[in-house]
Amino acid sequence: MSKVLSICFVIVGLLIFSSCEKERGAAEACFTTGNSELKSGSIIRFINCSKNFDAVQWYVTNGADITDTLYKDQVLIPDTIKNLAFSFPVVGSFNVTLNVRQREDVSQSTITKNINITAP
Repeated sequence: MSKVLSICFVIVGLLIFSSCEKERGAAEACFTTGNSELKSGSIIRFINCSKNFDAVQWYVTNGADITDTLYKDQVLIPDTIKNLAFSFPVVGSFNVTLNVRQREDVSQSTITKNINITAP
């Protein structure tokens, strides 16, 4: 009888601890540039510092015309590519947007930064 009671306590304990798993917070988009000088023709690195996400989507658009998409990519996090390296072809103002989301669109977050690219 004591063996059965011990097994019951173990099962109940496992159920309690498995249901107490900490809930993950909302997705939070964040990125920084890895370069101090933002020059045309150079590769600019955008470092993803987002939290609580499973997939990322990067957009680079012409700052004057946001419908002019220069780059669009979507990466699921099991891949190792979550950061962006991009070379801007010309001098100007561009928008870089990062959208992060959790599986099954439980939560998503977007951040857009205006990047001014100067002559080399």
